[in-house]
Amino acid sequence: MGRYAYKITPFTKAIQSYDSSFYKARVYEGNRWIKVAKTTEKILEDSCFANKSTLNGRRDYARKLLNVTYKVPIPIIPHLGVFMFPIITKRNKQCYWIALDLIERYEKLEPDTVRIQFRDGTFLHLDTSLDTFQKQYQRTAQLKIMMNRPSYYDELDPLFD
Repeated sequence: MGRYAYKITPFTKAIQSYDSSFYKARVYEGNRWIKVAKTTEKILEDSCFANKSTLNGRRDYARKLLNVTYKVPIPIIPHLGVFMFPIITKRNKQCYWIALDLIERYEKLEPDTVRIQFRDGTFLHLDTSLDTFQKQYQRTAQLKIMMNRPSYYDELDPLFD
């Protein structure tokens, strides 16, 4: 089953870059993969725009808040807890974007394989090290916490200096 476009929802577990003549991404939702004609970057961009922001705006904010320059997690629908993080650089054709809040647990299977168990009991195997996955997971959790803190901390926020 394929689609021309896709908007990220609270049920989107993962997005994978995909290279075929027509489809450019695959989305993991429920227990199925949906092929999408738009690129992963375009899906992220359209989803941010549908939630009253831009991908560049969300990315820049996360960069400044976390003080990072690459593999930046993106708050897609922050008020619903939808934060996506890349496993490898977005320029890599094998890049996966994973939804933080849908992860139940993860574990190392082999030196460069991580298995994610989602809250609905489904699994996803990724070709990445446990250290890389944990770093991205923790970075995204930190972003979520920083964005959800009470507003009285704003005067202490380095972005407001």
